[in-house]
Amino acid sequence: MNNKDSFTEKDMLTDVLTSIKSLAALYHNFSIEASNDLVFDIASDLREEMFDEQRDCFNLMCSKGWYKLESQSPSKISKDLEKFCQTKIELKSYSIDQ
Repeated sequence: MNNKDSFTEKDMLTDVLTSIKSLAALYHNFSIEASNDLVFDIASDLREEMFDEQRDCFNLMCSKGWYKLESQSPSKISKDLEKFCQTKIELKSYSIDQ
């Protein structure tokens, strides 16, 4: 095996981050479909733990420069926020009875 084929620390953390995100999604669905309060509480606790682990892994990757975020201008952020708020208002106008 040469260096090109080796599994780097960045590769491992990327895999860990992807796996944690998948687990968080599964625990989220599990909590939504919980059959009773005890199962819901357990699934919710596990989901929150995965969210914390995901954030820790994300922060570690950012600190090493392996996960880059794009900077956005304040006007772009405002425009996107306005679009989100408008969509939220439109969705609230729908009724289940319609």
